[in-house]
Amino acid sequence: MGITDVLLMGQVQREQSITHARTRAAMYLSVDAALDRIDTLEAELQAARRELAEARGQLAVKTAQHVGVLAQCKAVKSELAKADPQNFLLAKAGGQYEGGAPRLNLNVVFEKAFDAHLDTYKFPHPSYRYRSVAK
Repeated sequence: MGITDVLLMGQVQREQSITHARTRAAMYLSVDAALDRIDTLEAELQAARRELAEARGQLAVKTAQHVGVLAQCKAVKSELAKADPQNFLLAKAGGQYEGGAPRLNLNVVFEKAFDAHLDTYKFPHPSYRYRSVAK
């Protein structure tokens, strides 16, 4: 083996070392980028969890408000039935709900308001409507 061969072998080893070092550097950069992405995703997940907790709280308050209004309506309906059993709002409007409850004019008032409100949100699915509930 001559000096040229030794020099050539040295050059090949240096190139291999450089290639290996570049590969390791790229690998570390990829790992660093992946770790940065994980940190970003974890932060986004924590933000989403906070938003969800806030939305749950808001939903609980809205639900409680609706339960309160429903209780008031039931009380008013009961008192109306005692005071004026022939009142137009208590008259049957045709059809009945699942479970057999008759559809009253009072229900029609609710249904129309319910559907009109949903129409502002442009819900495409008919199952969100009250129009088809009473048979």
